[in-house]
Order: sequence, then C-alpha cells, then structure tokens
Amino acid sequence: AFMRFIGQLHHEGGELAHRLLATERFKELIDRLRSDLLRAMPGVAPNAAWWGMSFVMGAMIHTWMKGHELETLSGGEAAYDSDEAMVERLTKFTAAGLRAISEVPGGER
Repeated sequence: AFMRFIGQLHHEGGELAHRLLATERFKELIDRLRSDLLRAMPGVAPNAAWWGMSFVMGAMIHTWMKGHELETLSGGEAAYDSDEAMVERLTKFTAAGLRAISEVPGGER
C-alpha cells in the first residue's frame, strides 16, 4: 500500500506531492536507503549511488503501481503469481543494475 501511495504521488505530481515528498521524514528514508546502498557496495562512486538509487526506486514504484497489468499485456505469459515472487524478481533485476551502474565510466562525478 505504501509503494502504491508513493507511486501515485510521483505519477500525479503537483504541489501537494512535492511538499509531501520533500518532508524531513521522506529525506530520512532516502538517506537511510542511500546509506544502506553505500554499505552494500563499498567503493561505489557517489554519483553512481544516486543514479542507481533513482533507478531502483523508479522500478519499485512502477512495479507496485503497474506490475499486475503485465499479465494482461503479456497475454498471460507473465502471470502475476505472488508479491513474494515479484519482490524476488525485482531484487535480482535491480541488484544486477546496481552492479552494472557502479562500473559506468565517469561514475565518479
């Protein structure tokens, strides 16, 4: 429910969404996520960490907002089986993406 709420805020935008997402509480969440990411990936460039975190959050929000639609779009080939399976797929996908972005030339900027 939280991810759907955040996704809706991002999707709808506007002043209210900006004010809610710019609160100290949300900043604390972002800081905690970034800290965890940096701890999990020692030596990653700060720039790469920010981009990686942005991509991961985007994938999470999209998946929780629209993931159930994939079954229809795929004609049933990508059946929605469970939240747990979706989290596992998303985790594997984003982990590979984070490893890849940490190797991008110029990531130190």
